[in-house]
Amino acid sequence: MTSHLAATGRPARDAAAFGALCFLSLGLMACGAQYQLRPSFDAGRTYVETTEIGVETTGESIGTRTEHLRWVVERTILSGGRLGQAPLAWLERVSRVVVDERGRRPVRWDSDSGLPPPDDHAAYAALSSLRAEIHVSPQGEVSVAGLHFKTDAMERAGWSGSLIALVKRSVDKERLAQATREFLQRLPARRVRMNDTWTTDRALPGLGARWTWQLVAVSADRARFRVVGAVPSIAGVEIERATGEAEVDLASGMIHRLHLKLTARQPMGAVVLHHQGSLRLETRVR
Repeated sequence: MTSHLAATGRPARDAAAFGALCFLSLGLMACGAQYQLRPSFDAGRTYVETTEIGVETTGESIGTRTEHLRWVVERTILSGGRLGQAPLAWLERVSRVVVDERGRRPVRWDSDSGLPPPDDHAAYAALSSLRAEIHVSPQGEVSVAGLHFKTDAMERAGWSGSLIALVKRSVDKERLAQATREFLQRLPARRVRMNDTWTTDRALPGLGARWTWQLVAVSADRARFRVVGAVPSIAGVEIERATGEAEVDLASGMIHRLHLKLTARQPMGAVVLHHQGSLRLETRVR
């Protein structure tokens, strides 16, 4: 009997048909599945978000210059729950800032060193002192209390009062509330299915653009997205390409990892500078 079945090839055909049926069924279930991506915060936990921006610039007049800025934001949750369903509150602070510039005038500064930054980089010391208490209503209204921001490093470096005031305005309560709204609105309020797309505006630090997200894969606990940006020219810098990918933790609705790459050109008379940029963002919970 065994040799007869092997000779006819029926077991192989039946197994292939059964496998195809299972694959099709699983594919249909995956296509129909919906995923909740709104972030959820656990009271008492601290969410640590690390952002790193890097730019490499090349050109005949400057050779190659690289600039890296990394900062760490810690959010300790006072009142938790899922966004849109419960009032949220957390203590937010910038716990570390690292500057690394290489070229004709190299600069390396780490706020953990305890040393002051170079005078023309004193604003980074102010950034590393940022503290605030954030409140978010179920309706998405954001309020900021207890904003703390030190400018003494800029004052010691001899920055003008108008320049210090400009830096302070960039991190006032209104700007911090707007940054919080953008942080919370990176992912849609609605449930999404495989291959769904949506757009966000100015939802990534320092990049005023429209970003299109597409859900492309789901594993047991992660959702993966393709991200494409439409970035306008900035101060004469023409953005040629802005693409990347992201992973979201399905249980918490938090962005676990985000990586974007940008290419740009900057005409400066007879010289053209070429820029290769990257943005990396990672979140962990402790």
